[in-house]
Amino acid sequence: MDTDVQIRAREATLDELVEREWQMFETVNEKSGIRASCQEDKASFAGMRRSQFAAWSEEAAVAYLADLKEADEAERNLLAEKYLYMMLVDTPILDEEYLRAVPMPSENTYTLCEMILDIVLRQTEELRLRYPRLGRRGRPLFARDATPGVTSIQTYQLGELLTYSETTLFALLRHLQDVEEKGGSTAEEILANEMRFYGYDSLEQAEKMAQWQDEGDAGVGDAGVGDAGESEPGIGGAGAVATVGDDASPAAAAASAAQKGTAEASLDA
Repeated sequence: MDTDVQIRAREATLDELVEREWQMFETVNEKSGIRASCQEDKASFAGMRRSQFAAWSEEAAVAYLADLKEADEAERNLLAEKYLYMMLVDTPILDEEYLRAVPMPSENTYTLCEMILDIVLRQTEELRLRYPRLGRRGRPLFARDATPGVTSIQTYQLGELLTYSETTLFALLRHLQDVEEKGGSTAEEILANEMRFYGYDSLEQAEKMAQWQDEGDAGVGDAGVGDAGESEPGIGGAGAVATVGDDASPAAAAASAAQKGTAEASLDA
């Protein structure tokens, strides 16, 4: 296939992934009427999610697009389900309303998720050693270090991975392993994509800006490096969509809706 045709096809896939996710994201808990501020910011959502998908293989991107299409046909909202999975991970003992609101993953799905998560956490930990100031602006890495209102990368990533089909998980795992075998890091590529979205040429430049901010040598304005939830790497991304845990977040809204039996998620076990 001609290179230009391949590029256009790739861009079209990324565009459709972001658009389909946005349509789900902005309708999380539509029935409850509870919305988060990030649900009004499509530009940030698109920038963060595209940063993630651009670092995936074509196989993984196409597989996830198929997941989204299938979910639409089944009237499932994978974004709402993600937040419910996150709550189930954080609080294993919940009432049956939560358990009925999302499909229970198979043992094989859990195994694939854990394999991917191990790579994500290791790569992110290594990345934070190289760019500590950017790392401090992100989420806690592990669930044990999370605080009320701030979800860890570990919990966030697992919640998202549990919404993927086994086909997507297999493709994503293969891609992560292939990149590592060649000496690369998918987590680093995602973070670099995010920093380019914010206007930085490189991770080194973004780290330097973060240092200037910390030392008080630069004003914090449009060029500032974002705080937690805006600059975190990971397979699931952690931009505007990942700012969860407070009363106005999609996660809290999903919890409220689930308690009322109105969660925008599949009720099929």
